[in-house]
Amino acid sequence: MHDFRVSVSPHPPFTVVSVIGELDVITEPELRRNVEMTLEDEPSCRLLFDLTALRFIDSSGVRVILDCYTRTRDSGGSVTVCGLNPHMQHLFGILGLTVRVNVYPSLAAAVSHAVGE
Repeated sequence: MHDFRVSVSPHPPFTVVSVIGELDVITEPELRRNVEMTLEDEPSCRLLFDLTALRFIDSSGVRVILDCYTRTRDSGGSVTVCGLNPHMQHLFGILGLTVRVNVYPSLAAAVSHAVGE
């Protein structure tokens, strides 16, 4: 059994997608459903993936974030990520995601930076 939870909540200026546990090919559909519903309601939203409590991510999970990046970019929104552990930070760097999406150490840092824009 996978330990996985996802929640979506407003935290202006972002819509925060909190991902907890292990994000892999088994749990990816739940994350995708949640972000798809969010983007259907507000295609130009500013998504913030809070990965602070995420212990593992595979390519299917990374793909969801990339798909959101493409979709929000084309509609005037954005994708930001926070709370990457060192392994995920390394993975995102190798894949070139850190030059596509804003990455912050914490939710508070992401919100603080966004409010200062």
